[in-house]
Amino acid sequence: MILLRDTLDGARVRAKTICSEIATTPIQVDGINVDITVSVGVAGYHQRAPVSKNQLIKLADKAMYQSKRDGRNRVRVQEEID
Repeated sequence: MILLRDTLDGARVRAKTICSEIATTPIQVDGINVDITVSVGVAGYHQRAPVSKNQLIKLADKAMYQSKRDGRNRVRVQEEID
């Protein structure tokens, strides 16, 4: 989990940068290069409509699982609670 004091669009850009960096940086496992990707969920709130810490985590979690369903190396933003 990464917490940012940023706009939702800014957080989306940072998350995409993280995805790109991870996808282009192979890791070595037993001497073999392995390419990895990540699925990222981004959530945010407006001060005029704050949410609890647990609600914010639930939003990010929901977005991350949707990102996984959408395919590899994706960022998904969840802006509202269902």
